Amino acid sequence: MTAFEYCQQGEFFTALSKKEEARFWEAVALYFGIIVVAIPVLAAKEFVLGKLGLLWRAWMTEHLIYLYFCHRRAYFRLSSQLNQEHGGAVQDETGLLQTIDNPDQRIVADVESFSRAALNFAVVFLGAGLRVASFGAILYNISAWLSVFLIVYSTAMTGAVTWLFGKRLAVLNFIARKAEADLRCNLVRAREFAESIAMFDGGDREYERSSGMLHALVVNNAHIIWTMFGYEAFQNATQYLTGRAISLIMLEFVCVCV
Repeated sequence: MTAFEYCQQGEFFTALSKKEEARFWEAVALYFGIIVVAIPVLAAKEFVLGKLGLLWRAWMTEHLIYLYFCHRRAYFRLSSQLNQEHGGAVQDETGLLQTIDNPDQRIVADVESFSRAALNFAVVFLGAGLRVASFGAILYNISAWLSVFLIVYSTAMTGAVTWLFGKRLAVLNFIARKAEADLRCNLVRAREFAESIAMFDGGDREYERSSGMLHALVVNNAHIIWTMFGYEAFQNATQYLTGRAISLIMLEFVCVCV
């Protein structure tokens, strides 16, 4: 659609500059005809994505609930493992989790975020591929060397972003979800055992525990903010410098050819 719009704008200006009235109205008619077809298609895209995400989430959540309750008493085994270390997940000598912390959070919230993110990623990847194919063909006709350079450059920048920020953000977001689930679970547990906590005057202890979880959550979110700040700075730098770098390369290429 973007490539078609770009081509049609060129057709408009070419017809106007050459004062070709028939060509101009033909381009206008073609443009509005495509728009009439494209509007419901673009609107249907959101409906299809929403429906597909809902069906995917429903199937995955139901499957995990079945495994949780009906597969070798997973709910009991996970609960026993989580209670071995003061309600926390068991870890081995490498620090890796041996069990699933907060299974309710994983089944409900994580499935929803996973299905939504996976669909969005697929749409973005498909759209980027179509844009690269459409504009790449135009650029290749202008300069094959420049098109190859841009492919290598974009691949290198994508790898740099993934290496510098992607892995760290994935870990920090996982920790953030875990910290939020731990805090929410602790508050729910306090509500369920409110009578016992009041009997043993454990309000101060519960406050300290919840406050510590909140502090860990805030610290982790601060790390996410700083990482996103670095990502935005890197993205803006590459966005503004890329155009100037391409201009310099093209200038050098033209000078060499001349």
